[in-house]
Amino acid sequence: MNCPPEDCGGVWGYSNILEILKQPGHEEYDSYIEWLGGVFDPEHFDKDEVNEMLRTKDYGCIELDD
Repeated sequence: MNCPPEDCGGVWGYSNILEILKQPGHEEYDSYIEWLGGVFDPEHFDKDEVNEMLRTKDYGCIELDD
């Protein structure tokens, strides 16, 4: 799932990254692709992936005793 990455500079930084990623010839393009871990599709969303992530303790989900 793609979303604004941590430490991207907030809304304005993320907007800047998206503009750079539209320009493969941009001098910062390759470094951003590497930083983002390769292919980056800001439109990608997988409901099942999000639900699975929310079930993990890393995202604050705790098991309740009956």
